[in-house]
Amino acid sequence: METYENDSYSDESDCEDLHVPQLADDVPEEADDELDRELQAAHAAGLLTSTFIRHVPAPKPQINNKAGLEQKIEEMQQTDLDWSERLDVTIDVSEYKTAGDDEEGAESGKFDVNNDFKREVVFYEQAKSSSLFALDKLHKAGINTKRPEDYFAEMAKKDDHMKRLRQKLIIIQKRKEEADRNKKKL
Repeated sequence: METYENDSYSDESDCEDLHVPQLADDVPEEADDELDRELQAAHAAGLLTSTFIRHVPAPKPQINNKAGLEQKIEEMQQTDLDWSERLDVTIDVSEYKTAGDDEEGAESGKFDVNNDFKREVVFYEQAKSSSLFALDKLHKAGINTKRPEDYFAEMAKKDDHMKRLRQKLIIIQKRKEEADRNKKKL
């Protein structure tokens, strides 16, 4: 094995080749101004790519077209349609805002929106009371909500297609049973 006189790593000889960047605090103001001018010139010449300079778009102005919004709401209200054609239901949600087991929520009158379980229970209760209200309103209007016993609905798939599906399901079931019997034999 070859040995050299100086096996240690020499910091002095290698440091000459390395470029150590200076921090902003170490740069004098004149050099900083010179760097800025160089960057501006490079940018003007198109030498810098967009990854170095990020253009921040101006924020979009907020438009509050109250008259236009009210006009659209009026168009969407469908006042010319009967309720049985719209089936829209609005309930009072103030009774659900104080719902909950914790005393803090009941005292302040605010519902804890960070509790997912309680929030889902409130959604469930609101949907349930809305549907019960709508069903009651439909029954009062004399509209049937259940399908008659002798109701005949057209099938989406033809009888031939359903017959082929049943045959495939029977074949799959037989294969499973045969595989189970073979496992028991082993």
